[in-house]
Amino acid sequence: ISEAIVDDSNVDSSESIITPTANASDSIDDQRFNNAMKNARTAVASRDYKTAIKQYNLALKYHNADTVYAGLFTVYSAQGQWIDARNALDKAIALAPLNADYWRWKLVLLDEKTDASFEVLASVYDDAIRQVTTGYKVNVITQFARIAESNNRIDDAIAQWELAKKIVPTSKDMYQAEIDRLNSLK
Repeated sequence: ISEAIVDDSNVDSSESIITPTANASDSIDDQRFNNAMKNARTAVASRDYKTAIKQYNLALKYHNADTVYAGLFTVYSAQGQWIDARNALDKAIALAPLNADYWRWKLVLLDEKTDASFEVLASVYDDAIRQVTTGYKVNVITQFARIAESNNRIDDAIAQWELAKKIVPTSKDMYQAEIDRLNSLK
């Protein structure tokens, strides 16, 4: 991630940029943060990534929030800037280590956009499993099962689908179908 924090004097003034409005329940910094985030999301939607980055960096001036880094991850990924995307994602994870989506995104990024070995992927997965304690942990497990399969680690993939069956028994038939499919590949 570019370490330069953009100040609001560098933001283009246009009708699409929202300016803070007073609200008794929010501090002015909260207002500015929320407006910068809204502006960043609007810029992403219109693929104006330069403005999105400026607005996300502006939001960081008001709150060091995981959602800002997740937004930067999205922008950098859309631009194919994988090192910056990974750095932003690592910062999001540091601020919100329980967020299963961030870990899944990191596994996919490392698997698809870097030359990370399966052992490195397994290490990231182990970190994720230790930290994600919510019901969404199964999403990390099933993602890693897919990654294991794509790396021709069929037994590892089966083990992950078995673990998923234990965590979410209501979906055991779906997970068993994956196990059966993988067993047929052996």
